[in-house]
Amino acid sequence: RGGDGGNSGQRGVPEAAAPCPPARRCARGSAGLAALVVALLPSPLSPVDWASPDPLPAAEGPHLPNDALASARHVGGSGAAPILAPESFAFGPDGTGYAGLADGRVVELAPDGSFRRTLVFVGGLVAAGGGPGTGLETPEARGLSSDCTNASLGGRLAFDAPRERSCGRPLGVRYVSPGGLLLVDAYHGPISVDLEARTARLHLSSPDAPLEALGGNACPEASLPGKFWNDLDVAADGTVYVSETSYKWTRSENRQEVLDGAPRGRLLRMTPGGNLTTIVCGLHFPNGVQLSSDGEKLLVAELTRMRITEVDLPSLAREAASFAAALSDCGEDGPQPPGVRVLSSSLPGLPDNIRADGEGRILIGFGTKNLRPFSLLWWAMHPGRGLLRVLIGKLVPMSFVEKLIPAYGLVGVMAEGGTMVATWHDATGRTAWISQAAVNPATGEVWLGSHSNPYLAILPAAPDVR
Repeated sequence: RGGDGGNSGQRGVPEAAAPCPPARRCARGSAGLAALVVALLPSPLSPVDWASPDPLPAAEGPHLPNDALASARHVGGSGAAPILAPESFAFGPDGTGYAGLADGRVVELAPDGSFRRTLVFVGGLVAAGGGPGTGLETPEARGLSSDCTNASLGGRLAFDAPRERSCGRPLGVRYVSPGGLLLVDAYHGPISVDLEARTARLHLSSPDAPLEALGGNACPEASLPGKFWNDLDVAADGTVYVSETSYKWTRSENRQEVLDGAPRGRLLRMTPGGNLTTIVCGLHFPNGVQLSSDGEKLLVAELTRMRITEVDLPSLAREAASFAAALSDCGEDGPQPPGVRVLSSSLPGLPDNIRADGEGRILIGFGTKNLRPFSLLWWAMHPGRGLLRVLIGKLVPMSFVEKLIPAYGLVGVMAEGGTMVATWHDATGRTAWISQAAVNPATGEVWLGSHSNPYLAILPAAPDVR
């Protein structure tokens, strides 16, 4: 066997295997190197599996898609004082609206939704020591407010935690008679606004201070400082109930908290004197809160479990020891006290704020749908799929994660007993990412808020969907 310089003259000795072509060797080496790099990359996420996921609801019955949101008009998308991402709002008796915006402003809106005036700039209020004031008294504060508005318009604020904190991000808003507002800022906690004096003040001297926990023997997580204050409601006796979404991630990092699906949320109680206490822990992205019409139940939306949880307030008063004992374990398998139960599960979307409609029903703003045949977040929360979320945390920018979620407009109408009565849809995504739906008591129109839309959406009336 000659002529090729191989095994000539060496009978019985097998030829050596042909070497891998250089291109294939390069591909294998690159793939191995890429796998090693990915393995070594840190992931910001610590996913928690949902041990027994609720069934994915079907798009039928009260969940049947429709075009009920198609008639919504969009208000305030341009101008010198744009209505940027009105995540939450409240109404005065005359239909005047009050909303917290993405650039740190709290604004007053006419009953038709048009802009009237800026009441408070949270960033300026914080810089001035917490008030009382408007946060706009100095040229420096007004300059910061302008910078925050421009950054929000340019899409540079929502994913920048230090900068958003410096601007403030007012979320849940409630009208408090006579003539006041109580709201909660995602970074700075509860804020009171005197509408007559047009001044505001922070309730917390330091939002980074540890919290008190009911009973005094709670696990450390129950007392960690709040990182992501979200919504609130006010009882007849002046007690305030506040949802605190995460002790790990801030509002600008909410995608991380969603992907983790962890029980890092808490429910807090604030007395009229301003004392804050953790009363429930181990919640999964607690978002909107709403007192029942009789004031005896508190409903809490758990976004990453697509459910509404109910807290029986008389039980809290009678069985404070049981609530305190439950705070000893804020983990995934931690117990909840007897007065806490799931009221409504398998919701058709990811629940945000929840508000009473004045007719014995609860309106639920859904960030997006959670319906058959497929819901990515619901699927990813199943046991054994945490590695997928870890890889997303390593490889996918959080600003891109929301692009994986369908832009779908959805509002739920739920009876106080927990039964879903109807849903309002916009499958086109024209009016999507709905954070809150509430009925204006003076006009009967339904205002639709959003954590990201640069406008306020308004329906001419509550849709009659049967």
